Amino acid sequence: MPSSALPLRVVEALKGNPVSLDLSRNSIGQEGGKKIGRALKQNSRLTHVNLSENRIGEEGGKEIGGALKLNGRWTHLNLGANRIGNEGGKVIASALKDNCCLAHLDLSHNRIGEEGGKAIGGALKGNSCLAHLDLSDNRIGDEGGKEIGGALKDNSCLTHLDLSGCYECISGEVAKAFEKVLSTCNTLVHFGPSSMANVSDPVLWSLHSVLKT
Repeated sequence: MPSSALPLRVVEALKGNPVSLDLSRNSIGQEGGKKIGRALKQNSRLTHVNLSENRIGEEGGKEIGGALKLNGRWTHLNLGANRIGNEGGKVIASALKDNCCLAHLDLSHNRIGEEGGKAIGGALKGNSCLAHLDLSDNRIGDEGGKEIGGALKDNSCLTHLDLSGCYECISGEVAKAFEKVLSTCNTLVHFGPSSMANVSDPVLWSLHSVLKT
């Protein structure tokens, strides 16, 4: 099916109120992502949504975030490798504050920077459901790292956190503070680093050793 025709087919399919939607690796693009996001706002039964590897961009990410905010039944959302950036990340973060069911969120490889990281960290402070969060290969920076680290002090439900590929954009000072929080965090049981091959900072290695299970 041509990628340009896919969004229209999806819009029609969603009228049947399915409970699961997997459109991963379909080259949907930003305009297609926006159309699908708007269609998702009309579906009240979906629980699992996988739109990974579609390059929906910031505008597509914002529409999906808006749909997440309106649909309180979603439990799994995979937006990995979509280039949603800071703006998309911030809308997703806002939705997390209102969504009481989402347990699994994949935002890996999305060009999310410090502003998006800060927003997600802020959302984690008030979220009582999210158990699995993948932020790997983003550039959340020091400010994003501080906010996420601070959120873990008050978060009692997150069990899996992946910050692989974020090490090089977090300073040793922030990593050290992060390490202190995580060493006393009783709920976090898994951290999935993909590689430490290019990391030389001893503090980051220490953080890695605390998190690795």
